[in-house]
Amino acid sequence: MSGTSGFAPAKGGPPPTGKWILVVDDQPVMRDILEQFLRTDGHFVSTAAGSDEGLAKARSLPVDLVVLDLDMAASDGFRLAARLKDERGSLPVLFISARLKPHDLGKIGLKDAGGFLGVPFSLAEVRVTVARLLGDRP
Repeated sequence: MSGTSGFAPAKGGPPPTGKWILVVDDQPVMRDILEQFLRTDGHFVSTAAGSDEGLAKARSLPVDLVVLDLDMAASDGFRLAARLKDERGSLPVLFISARLKPHDLGKIGLKDAGGFLGVPFSLAEVRVTVARLLGDRP
């Protein structure tokens, strides 16, 4: 069952490291790519298709990092970011956006963002940023 348990590493990947990552994105292809890539890197991964589902999972799972698309069509990534900050202040969030640039985050109240990647991005950038946000070496 993809995106729910997060206990199995990608086929042929290393055993999970114990770091739990929640990927919140309304695009199934992007969710799947990030999920498989992060699992291959040895992480536990769960996914959510929108902010309500993402908030529920962030509350119920031992999440160490959230990868959050700010540009979800039918969901409010900004609202989720604010709720996560209120409820889990120190939880690192990697923001992804096709519209915004890093300097825009301060304008929308996310200047303390842990990480930001503009779309398009490379999986190498994801690996380095995730490792930095989790306090690991890439």
